[in-house]
Amino acid sequence: TQPLRFFGTFALFFLAASIGLMIPVLVEFAETGLVPRMPTWVLSVGLLLLSMLSAVTGLILDSVSRGRAEQKRIFYLSIPSGRIERRAGINGQTAPKREPGKASRAA
Repeated sequence: TQPLRFFGTFALFFLAASIGLMIPVLVEFAETGLVPRMPTWVLSVGLLLLSMLSAVTGLILDSVSRGRAEQKRIFYLSIPSGRIERRAGINGQTAPKREPGKASRAA
């Protein structure tokens, strides 16, 4: 029921792993201008992309979940209650409100 929290947890995990693998490669690149550990770089970029994908998926699913909950709420509020509403009649008297399509009973 909380997709943002679920996918956000995975996104944070992938982001932390990506940054942890990326920092040594970036430091070495800054010192030498070369990237000798290309597989580590590719893995860290892949984890970063996976992190972004997970975060965006969580955001999309969270907005869909909120939209569905709002639709359910609107539908629930559109269901008429069982109570009789009164409306003002002639000379300020109140009369019970009849439901459309139902004939009144004669006494």
